[in-house]
Amino acid sequence: MRFFSYCNSCREEVKIKSMATSRVDMVKDHGEMINYNCDKCGSSDKKHLNDVKARISYLPIIISIVIAIMVTMILWNFVYAVSTLSILIPIFAYQQQSNDVNGFNRYRI
Repeated sequence: MRFFSYCNSCREEVKIKSMATSRVDMVKDHGEMINYNCDKCGSSDKKHLNDVKARISYLPIIISIVIAIMVTMILWNFVYAVSTLSILIPIFAYQQQSNDVNGFNRYRI
């Protein structure tokens, strides 16, 4: 997941770095107020955790596509039908990312 909010001064999107998977984890790591620095206007301020939103990160999906291609190529020589099922790996990765983002955006502190 990628986290973002908007700057209070210029309303530009500000990226927030965190490895949290839920708002509860983010409260444990950062507290209820998160400090941010706007790259556009240079202002520093605090945002309440409820003002932070999440988006799908496509990096895990791209990695899963590469893994699915490699698994398909390896299994193609042994079992043809089973190797084509490896296309489900990126689909499951996307579903997991989507569920995590929806859960994060729905829950409020």
